[in-house]
Amino acid sequence: MTDNRAAWTGETEDAEFDGVAFDRLAFRGLTLTNCRFTQCQFSACSFDSATLRDCRFEHCKFYDAETELGCTFKFAELTGSVWHR
Repeated sequence: MTDNRAAWTGETEDAEFDGVAFDRLAFRGLTLTNCRFTQCQFSACSFDSATLRDCRFEHCKFYDAETELGCTFKFAELTGSVWHR
């Protein structure tokens, strides 16, 4: 099976994202530390094997009801991250 998602790799710290739409993005192996996501939409994204350390997700959506595409978090490390609706 071919995965045609764009990839975001490496490490990112102390970044803030407000109202960003992430579509078919692979966060695989990415390390995010102390990042904040507010009112972001994640559609068909993969967080597999990503490290999300001390990140904050506020009013974000990880499922697109129209396309019925969600996100995956297989083997993701979510230490200290918080999710608020």
